[in-house]
Amino acid sequence: MRFTCGGLISAAALALAVIQTLDQDSALAALQAQDASVATAGFRLAQANLGLCGDRAFLAGITPHYLNQYDAAFRDTASRQFQLKALPSVLAVAAGSPAERAGLRADDRLLAADGPPFAAAQPRGDAGSFADTERALDLIDRAAADGKLLLRIERGGAASDI
Repeated sequence: MRFTCGGLISAAALALAVIQTLDQDSALAALQAQDASVATAGFRLAQANLGLCGDRAFLAGITPHYLNQYDAAFRDTASRQFQLKALPSVLAVAAGSPAERAGLRADDRLLAADGPPFAAAQPRGDAGSFADTERALDLIDRAAADGKLLLRIERGGAASDI
């Protein structure tokens, strides 16, 4: 689920200020908790306002992330803490969402969506980039366009379908 509201940008700026005052492990744990809260709030708002939308889409309630979206100074910690490698994993699952009901969990590695595999992260430089994460969101959106979504995930070293 994507949000571009000014309020969320302000929340991100506040989160960045908090992150700068914490150690990296605590900062990333706080960021993950905040992303889960935002994902849940966004999912609930979208569901509550379906009647106002002319263009409806299936909302899975998944917030993916790639290692290369993090600033270079945080990548080692993010890799260790989230077990991030080349493929995306789940940063957060919106409470009450289809993803939560299906059993998807934070830190599940995303392998494929309705068949097509998720692309491996591309090197993006020190500043980090959301380009690969945007592509993952697009793949999820395309796969869920029919109202159903089959994800191939890896959890605890074993692959399964959700």
